[in-house]
Amino acid sequence: MTQEQREESIEIRTLESIADYEAAEVLQRDVWQTTDRFVTPLHVMLTAQHNGGLVLGAFDSTRADGPLLVGFLFGFPGQTEDGHWKHCSHMLAVRPEYQNRGIGQRLKQEQAQFVRDQGVSLITWTVDPLLVSNNHLNFRKLGVVCRRYHQNWYGSEIGGGMPSDRFEVEWHVGPSAPKIAALRARVKQVQEENLGRRGNFVSTDMYLSMPTQQVIENSGALIAFEAPQDFTGLLARDWDRALAIRLRSREVLSGLMQQGYLIIDLCREEDCTYYVIAKEEEFV
Repeated sequence: MTQEQREESIEIRTLESIADYEAAEVLQRDVWQTTDRFVTPLHVMLTAQHNGGLVLGAFDSTRADGPLLVGFLFGFPGQTEDGHWKHCSHMLAVRPEYQNRGIGQRLKQEQAQFVRDQGVSLITWTVDPLLVSNNHLNFRKLGVVCRRYHQNWYGSEIGGGMPSDRFEVEWHVGPSAPKIAALRARVKQVQEENLGRRGNFVSTDMYLSMPTQQVIENSGALIAFEAPQDFTGLLARDWDRALAIRLRSREVLSGLMQQGYLIIDLCREEDCTYYVIAKEEEFV
């Protein structure tokens, strides 16, 4: 089966039946290996869907035993601090054996169209700054930006006691989208023309060993900030180092955002993964 045929075999649609919603509960448990405390239940998803929210499913229609829910997205209406409407994208999951087939991106694009049809132009969601496999989709493929860092957002039970720090990313899908795209393009041009491959590089060893304020003060208008390539694996191998990276990267990243920096992109190379972070006022 070709890549195009595999994509065509996946149907993207809203959840409709009780069985669909029950399958979404099962998918959440299977993908995240989580307890019921962190599963969005059927009654919440159904109520949200009938009151301006969105619950999307990706179904594999090629199975002999009937369509299987292999991907899931859940979001609902919200407001920004200044009172404008936005869409809060709360959950996105794809079964591991179906990942890297563009299903997550298709779910997000369908979500963007749904939101635009509502007259809304902004979608936000939270993501772990250190899970770069997820953030490659967010920053590189969707073009989100990030101005906010939340410390221990869901409490420390997730990840065996690891603080659940989160980026709050912004996906502009309406009239403001060209402005964000132009900003990203200017940053990329400066990065490529003036700063080389990685520019002003802040390595993991640097922010673990240097005082946080010194790292921030030595940063220029454009920074390449290293993130672990496999944080989940690091958690299993060396929990103490993983915790140190979480806490020190928290200090630097939140400190940079307080100074007006904006996370623009995520670059993944063979030997390094890093965020591209820009002083927003220098590029507008």
